[in-house]
Amino acid sequence: MLFLFLAPYFNEKMALRAPKAHRIKHFSMNKKCLKCSRLNDLYDSFESSRTYEGENNVLLQQTANVLLSLYSTSVPVESPLNSFKVLQKRAPKFERWGENIVHDIKKAYEWLILHFAEKTAVEIKKLTRSGMTEATAKNYAFYECCKPLAIVYVEYTILSCFCEVTEQACKGIKATLDLLMTVYATSSIKKHIAALYAGGYTSDGKWVARISDVLNCAVAEMKNNAVLICDEIAPDDFLLHSIIGKSDGQVHECLWEQFKKEANVRPDWLPDLVQFLKKKK
Repeated sequence: MLFLFLAPYFNEKMALRAPKAHRIKHFSMNKKCLKCSRLNDLYDSFESSRTYEGENNVLLQQTANVLLSLYSTSVPVESPLNSFKVLQKRAPKFERWGENIVHDIKKAYEWLILHFAEKTAVEIKKLTRSGMTEATAKNYAFYECCKPLAIVYVEYTILSCFCEVTEQACKGIKATLDLLMTVYATSSIKKHIAALYAGGYTSDGKWVARISDVLNCAVAEMKNNAVLICDEIAPDDFLLHSIIGKSDGQVHECLWEQFKKEANVRPDWLPDLVQFLKKKK
C-alpha cells in the first residue's frame, strides 16, 4: 500500500529528466493509476480523523461528559453494550496474574476508567472553585484528564465486545481470534503504562515486561497467518471497487482492461474532416 502512494512520486521525479513527450506519458499514466486505485476516494470515505461531528476531540469531550455524569450518580444505567456498568464496579489494584492475561488487562482497564474519572472530577472541582465555569473547567482539564478517560473507555468497550465474540466463535476460528484479541489487548494497554504506574495500580517492575513478552509471542505466532487474516477481513472487490486492489492479483491485466475502456476512440467522422481540411488547403 505504501508503494502505491510513493510510486507516482518517484516516477514523476525520474520523468523530469526525460524529454517532454515522455514526461506527458509518465504524468498521464500516474494519474490514471491513482484514479483506478481509488486510494484518494477510499481515504476520503474511511479516514478515521474525518467525522461528521467535527473534530474528534469534540467526540472525546462528549464521551467524557457522559462518563462523568454517570460516575457522579450511584444509579445503574443500562446501555446496549452494557459498557457503563464499569462505573459501578469496584476495581482493585493488581495483585497477581491470572490464567488469562486478557481478563487481567480488562481489570486494568476497569481500574484506569475509575482512576481517570476520579481524577477528572477532582480536577474540575478544583478549577470551578478557582472561579471558572464548569464548561471552561472541562476545557482546561481536557487533555490531562477528559481525553485519557474517553480513550480508555473506548478501548475497554472494544476489548469487552471482542471477548464476547471470541467466546461465542466456532472452534475453527477461535484460536485465531484469541491471538488477535491478545495482540489488541496487550498493544493497547501498553499505551497507558505510565498512568498505571503513576496511579499506583501496580509497583511490580516486571508487569510491563510480562505484557511485552505476551505481545511478542502472540505476534510471532500470528505472523505465519497474517496474509490469510488480511484476506479474510478485506472487503470484497465489489465494495472496494479498486482496479489495483483486486483480490485476483492481476494488477497489470486489470489496468490494461481499464485503460482500453477509457481510450479515446476515433470518431467515424474523422476521415471526412481530414479530407475537408485537405481541400481547404
